[in-house]
Amino acid sequence: MRTIVASLACYGLGALQRYLGAAATPAALAELPKPRHVFKGKFMKSLSATGILALVLLSGGCAGGQNAVPAANQTLASFALSGPHGIPRDACAVISTSQNFNGTPISKGSWILFSSQLSVRGSEAPMVLLMRQSLITFSVGQTHYAIEGPNMRLELTDGHAVHLHFPAFGDHWQMTAPYAATGRDFLNGIAYQTTNRLPGNITHATWSAKFYGKAGREIRWRWGAAVYSTLSSRYNKLEVKAVDDAHYPPYNTNRAGTPEAFKQYVTGGGTGDGGNNYTGTMSSPVTVTPCK
Repeated sequence: MRTIVASLACYGLGALQRYLGAAATPAALAELPKPRHVFKGKFMKSLSATGILALVLLSGGCAGGQNAVPAANQTLASFALSGPHGIPRDACAVISTSQNFNGTPISKGSWILFSSQLSVRGSEAPMVLLMRQSLITFSVGQTHYAIEGPNMRLELTDGHAVHLHFPAFGDHWQMTAPYAATGRDFLNGIAYQTTNRLPGNITHATWSAKFYGKAGREIRWRWGAAVYSTLSSRYNKLEVKAVDDAHYPPYNTNRAGTPEAFKQYVTGGGTGDGGNNYTGTMSSPVTVTPCK
């Protein structure tokens, strides 16, 4: 257990070291500016910066490996370990990908809908994919945001039915779709209502998550962020489009992840420019091999 915790601690420590340079000592970490707004789910467990460093020192420091410090454009800018049972018990690596928001400011009280999509290489057989511990992070000056998202279970089958729902009293998206559908498939959505005005040009907005699947097939994952003047935090009310393919309901050319019941309220901001860009511009795809 100590090894797993320390590995995850190393992951967050890399971001701190880039912020502080060589002076990432316990004293220096204790002087980090404290976030004024950290948004977290009821299951998130937070660690202090000093606590993160202590975990690393207890295990002998940070070494390379699947939880080594990520590239600069894939930084997980969060000092938290999260999951439905606190600190994860497995060693599955966190996958993260980042992009920048455009120059349009986001008004206080607006909604940001973060939606992600996947495509599957060699999608000629059924598969089940689980996406867990989703976390959106970004910073505005000295204010750091961490938005925890729901889990998702996706099953690609050899059938012809598409079904996407979020149970009214549930905690995760559930989707069944044919693997033969063309284009991309929806893979999780996170709605967040802003409590402050956000400026444009926010950099390094990051979505991180863990992926599990017994098939071991690679997927290509990407995400976007569209801004809405009105939305609902009750995901089952959004009527999210499940697949790109126009041969399946709602039989239109909107992208997977479009909230069909609220699309008339889309506006500019995030990674989108309004109009008919209901999901925002997608990030560059990341190739993911799910853990078994």
